[in-house]
Amino acid sequence: MNTTKNKLLKFCFYFAFWSVEIFEGKKYEWYLENKNKIKKQAINILNSRYLIDNIFLKAINFNNALIFILENNALSKEKLCYLNKIITNKLFKTTRKKQEIGKYRISEVSFGSFKGINAKLIDKKISKIFCEYNKNEFHSKLEIYDMYSKLLLTHPFIDGNGRVMRSIFISEWLKNGYEPFVLTHSDKMKLTEYTNYYLKNHNPQNAIKFLEHLENKYSNFYF
Repeated sequence: MNTTKNKLLKFCFYFAFWSVEIFEGKKYEWYLENKNKIKKQAINILNSRYLIDNIFLKAINFNNALIFILENNALSKEKLCYLNKIITNKLFKTTRKKQEIGKYRISEVSFGSFKGINAKLIDKKISKIFCEYNKNEFHSKLEIYDMYSKLLLTHPFIDGNGRVMRSIFISEWLKNGYEPFVLTHSDKMKLTEYTNYYLKNHNPQNAIKFLEHLENKYSNFYF
């Protein structure tokens, strides 16, 4: 991979967790003032001749998912399904998979050491999670993390579950005024490990400490 493509790849991933300015402490308020600029930058990247494989497209889709969540208010099952369409945009090649985008799975699945909930119960479970979460306007770190973990455990789609749930997680994190951070591949693996532990033992201490570590790590981050 050449240097130019390397730089663009790095930019795409950082951009997916908000652009340079947000790491300087301007956060959600900055986004509201500059959302048109953000969209223009995303389009420019999307049209780049270097955007030639799925890893770039996933970064762009993730960014678009963040924009969608931050521009809409209360979370809902309808928005969740639409997010799956955004996250998987142009990634599926077969007609069968394209038809399943934005729809709950109808088959049973396993992921890691967990088995997804019964497909017939997905709609009811998702509605309950959002109903409980939307009761309050502002949320603690634990409430956001708990909502993310429960959504992840439902595993409602055939593909894109992790990216959909992370887009919701980081958007809600920003909405509630917490520090933005970047999740590298190794960070995702650690977060998955801590989330598995939380789902089994109902102890979020390690996960919250890890997330606060990432906040501190990127609190004075410039590039």
